[in-house]
Amino acid sequence: MWKGSARNAVMRSRAQRFGPPLRQTGMSLFPAMMFLLVLSVIGVSALNSTLMQEKMVANTKDANLAFQAAEAGLRDAEADIALERGLFQGLLCKNQITTIDQVLDSSACQRGPG
Repeated sequence: MWKGSARNAVMRSRAQRFGPPLRQTGMSLFPAMMFLLVLSVIGVSALNSTLMQEKMVANTKDANLAFQAAEAGLRDAEADIALERGLFQGLLCKNQITTIDQVLDSSACQRGPG
């Protein structure tokens, strides 16, 4: 396709157009490395921040679950106490009492249902 002399002529004309290759000193390596270092530091700090937020959310969730479990236990104990108190008052005043609040109110049997 290309003859040897024609190819050399094209190569020479390109070299004359762009000039001789300049001596490279590698100065672009330093800013590139600094840029990568800055990006790495930003990435690591973002990762640490995300992990800390994830831990905080997990702790909040655990605290909320513990609070809900404690509330459920207290409600269950309150219901047990109210039921025992209602049974002691005469089998829930012959079915006049239908809620826990009525059982805790000692005058509910005299007033009638709610």
